[in-house]
Amino acid sequence: MSESRSRNDEGIGHYIKQWRERRGKTQEQLAAAIGMSQGWIAQLESGTIAYSQKRLEELGVILDCSPADLISLDPTGLKDDQIDLVRQIVRMSKAHSPEVVEKAFQLARALLETND
Repeated sequence: MSESRSRNDEGIGHYIKQWRERRGKTQEQLAAAIGMSQGWIAQLESGTIAYSQKRLEELGVILDCSPADLISLDPTGLKDDQIDLVRQIVRMSKAHSPEVVEKAFQLARALLETND
């Protein structure tokens, strides 16, 4: 994944805010669920503080996504079936060559564009 595709619009290397918003949670609700303050969540979302694997796992449970989704998949504007398609391609990528995976992503992009 290229550097520009691995960062969100604010240049932060994760999509925690986008997943929180997709799930309709406030910073306060998310903070309470993991025993942190709203200010801590704000700093995390802004990139002021770093996340740990433990926190990603906790957030993933609360936001009903994988820790990997939080750092690699921007859910903004995607439907659930589109997110599932991306996840399937990522799983497939572990068993196939980069060329096959790239073709799968090209096909997925074309399908997503026709659904707009």
